Amino acid sequence: MFDHTLATQPIPGVTPEVFYRAANIYLQKPHVVNRKLFGASTLATFRVWRGGPVDVDEFVDRLRERLSAGGEDNGIEKGVREVCDDLGWEVELLPEGVDLNGFEGGCLVLKRLLPRNLNVFKPLEVLAIVDPELKRITFRCLQDEENNLTPKFSFAVQLVEETLSIICKSTPTPDEKSSIWLKEVLFRRLLKWIDNLIQKTDQKGEQISLGLINDLEEYNRLYGELKTKYGTEMVRIWPESTDPRKFVYEDVAIATYLL
Repeated sequence: MFDHTLATQPIPGVTPEVFYRAANIYLQKPHVVNRKLFGASTLATFRVWRGGPVDVDEFVDRLRERLSAGGEDNGIEKGVREVCDDLGWEVELLPEGVDLNGFEGGCLVLKRLLPRNLNVFKPLEVLAIVDPELKRITFRCLQDEENNLTPKFSFAVQLVEETLSIICKSTPTPDEKSSIWLKEVLFRRLLKWIDNLIQKTDQKGEQISLGLINDLEEYNRLYGELKTKYGTEMVRIWPESTDPRKFVYEDVAIATYLL
């Protein structure tokens, strides 16, 4: 499926466990490498038993056919189950936050990316397929239109022996902007996380930020509403010499949490 390597580097001493922990940081916290994102919510996580390799593009094409126009959460979950049935896979819905390492057959994870600026961007859904046999996590955006939040094309991070790589399909019209971001931003951050984990200097890197918030999407919506309604004017009339955006938007975030 993937025939093009965007970035690769040997990492002596890396283990599959360390690889999955580092990749899981990006899966659960994509906003740490993309400032346009506020965070990400998990729509569903499935354990799967499958009989063969996964073509994520084929899976997403099948899933799109089953999604309702509004993309309701239960519609996505039902669509995943139907596609898995078509492919002869058995699936089991898992609780959020499970360890993705060690599942025979692998996992499917549906994420919703939440943009910081809801006036400019809209939330997007991403499917991640965890393949323990290949030590690979494949990502594919469910929306086909152009966006500035995540690569539109499918790509994967994988570990082969002690070499980390980001791979994708060759295409006659490559998305250079996304390819550069994967190589220069995501890959470098993965290397840093893996190095930290190997050195045992960042043992809590995989924990989800904003973990005290029960409904991250509602928080994101309300934060954007308060920021637009009050934040812009407060920044404009800020009387101090300090940067108003830092203090005003921090206060807006606190107010959103309290509400």
